Amino acid sequence: MSFFKKVPVLSIVLGVLILAYAIVSYFVDSGFFSLTYKVGKLVIGFGLIAFVIFVILPNTNKKNQSVITLRTIESVIILFGAIVGFILPVFEININFINISSSGSFWFGLALVLSGSIELYLGVFNKINLKSGLFFLNLLFVIFGTYVYATNMVDAKIKLVTLITLLSIGAILLFIGMFNIKSKK
Repeated sequence: MSFFKKVPVLSIVLGVLILAYAIVSYFVDSGFFSLTYKVGKLVIGFGLIAFVIFVILPNTNKKNQSVITLRTIESVIILFGAIVGFILPVFEININFINISSSGSFWFGLALVLSGSIELYLGVFNKINLKSGLFFLNLLFVIFGTYVYATNMVDAKIKLVTLITLLSIGAILLFIGMFNIKSKK
């Protein structure tokens, strides 16, 4: 994220392009602008990888060994899930040693549950400073992650989840760019 803060124009341009693609894809839904199963799986898979790189890894406290261990385990599991649950199925590569390996709902739900529960654990045991609003947000992550897995939401509604993912990524990039352009002036 610090790269996008240093170059806010790039963040704004990427945010606008991603938002435009998401909106046009929702209404056109053909050719390059089609939110198909393959596009959806790739977007969500790379979105999970970006989540690990930009959210989880920068929050790793280098001074506390338990934080490092938990964040590393979380990162490895989410990266494995992004690759096995989303990216490999697009290229029709199946790993047979896990029955649920191709279930995107399982891996997406697990990512939410892991992220929320690790934040809750670290906040409760004073490993990190967890404000009250973040406590409830992480509790919602755990609940929503369980719901996603239980209802098979990602696989059943791949177009909607892809649209929401693209809109979220585009909005986040746009806001990062807008706030950092204002702070540089």
